[in-house]
Amino acid sequence: MATIEMFNIYYFIYIFIAVVLTVLSVRLLRNKSDKYRFWFVYGLILLNFAIHFLKILIFPYTDPYFVENRIVKVSFENICAVSVLVFPFLYFVKAKTLKDYMVSIAFVSGLLAVIYPLDAIAQTFNAVDITGIYTKTAFSLETIRFYTTHFLLFLAPFLMLYYKMHEISIKRAIWLPFYLIMWLFIIYLNEYVLSLFGLVPGGLEMYDPNGRNPSLIFGVKDIDNIKGVGLLLKVVVPRFLTVNPFTGTQFFWPVIWMVIPVIIYGYLLAVGVNLVFDHDNTIEYIKTKLRMKIKKEETEQI
Repeated sequence: MATIEMFNIYYFIYIFIAVVLTVLSVRLLRNKSDKYRFWFVYGLILLNFAIHFLKILIFPYTDPYFVENRIVKVSFENICAVSVLVFPFLYFVKAKTLKDYMVSIAFVSGLLAVIYPLDAIAQTFNAVDITGIYTKTAFSLETIRFYTTHFLLFLAPFLMLYYKMHEISIKRAIWLPFYLIMWLFIIYLNEYVLSLFGLVPGGLEMYDPNGRNPSLIFGVKDIDNIKGVGLLLKVVVPRFLTVNPFTGTQFFWPVIWMVIPVIIYGYLLAVGVNLVFDHDNTIEYIKTKLRMKIKKEETEQI
């Protein structure tokens, strides 16, 4: 059966389609007016907004075994969902720093989802084990939806940056991690409200990192034995934020446990996006900061 696995033929088919559609979009807008580009990109954002709600009409969202309350799946349940839901409104804001965050987080999260399509290859859906129940095929409606929504999440900001509809600045990059932290608190608040209405597990069950755990706000499984890329989290997370002070057992303080890694790695990601779309200014900014640091150290030695 045709399923998506890392680096198999179906994985690369979707990568190829994403590249082709990106190139075609760039060519389509090449000789268009700024006004046309503005509304074209907004159309992509609105299309993604519509897909977010229409997905509950397809399987497995229609199966109560996997999704008991479908309204949960159209809420602010993860970073990408928050982005899709608020971007139709943020698109018109004048605040440059907030706009920087909008395009940066969408660009990165959309691109990463296409490159590492975890939801398309995982043997779970909505924290429910699907092993032996159904198989996520490469061209099922849900798989196509997954790729479409994340590709659009990437494409809209890419076009905005490519055609300088919005110009990001390395000088504002320091604030981007704090917006991401705000996004994570929105996800936590969403989860808490849903639990009050009995739509998702409440009480201590809600804080189980092996449960729904949207965007890892409730931690990771067994952080002491984490390996691979996960070590990047472990080395910057203070242990007291992962332990229940009363029982000594593992317990991640919701969202707060992620603050330090988000500030560090979020800023690095912001710098990376700036290097791609504002290369010269970013390099000059980094050089200036390094020269200032060296000068300060030399002054202190004197």
